[in-house]
Amino acid sequence: MYPFRTRSCNLSWSVVKYCHFSTSSVCYRGNHYSNLQIGKDATQTEIKAAYYKMSKIYHPDKNKGSADAANRFREITAAYEVLGNIRTRKLYDRGLSNVESVYESPSSTVDEPYSTTDNVSGFHQTRHTKKPSKIYSGRTETYNFDEWTRAHYSHAFNKVNDTREKVNRLRKEQESLRNETEGVAVTGTIFVFFTLLILYQILFGHSEFDNPALIKNQKKLALTTATGLTAGDTEDKSDPKL
Repeated sequence: MYPFRTRSCNLSWSVVKYCHFSTSSVCYRGNHYSNLQIGKDATQTEIKAAYYKMSKIYHPDKNKGSADAANRFREITAAYEVLGNIRTRKLYDRGLSNVESVYESPSSTVDEPYSTTDNVSGFHQTRHTKKPSKIYSGRTETYNFDEWTRAHYSHAFNKVNDTREKVNRLRKEQESLRNETEGVAVTGTIFVFFTLLILYQILFGHSEFDNPALIKNQKKLALTTATGLTAGDTEDKSDPKL
């Protein structure tokens, strides 16, 4: 059974809102859009950017000892927990959600009262289906901003790293392909050159020994010369004077 507030004597059973409370937790209410300083038509990217911007401004590490900054940081965190999720944001916009953030605060000892104007049916409709709100815990009220940033933006960082690796791998593949293409082009040029040279030799490089008519004339000339020399030797031998 959930405890409930009875500070106002005019509360009726139809508007009582139930809430877990303890000496170490506080339940927060408010207009989440105004807490993040955005409009209701803001995109999820704009919501995330607004949360990141404002959380840096009001983070406890940058506002040590400031109760107002601590409260604003809790309100901003609570707003982002609801609006940062599309499902819970839709429920919140429809007025059917009782999505609130429970932010653990070790030094808090007083529970804040709830508004009595909420729709009880919406609370009962979502109370049984909504997962418990995320609880932020720590040994002290000082939080490590670097760890907080990595927790919220590690996915984006990993995506950027994956994209960078893909770009580098694609660049290496393109460079390798370009080198292979250049090598093929040089080899092809050399092959075409030698092919044309061989064709030229075949078509226009015939020697005189490949001409049958010239060979025949050379044979006749050689035969005539040999016959003349033979006849001259015979005459020289028959002449006594010689």
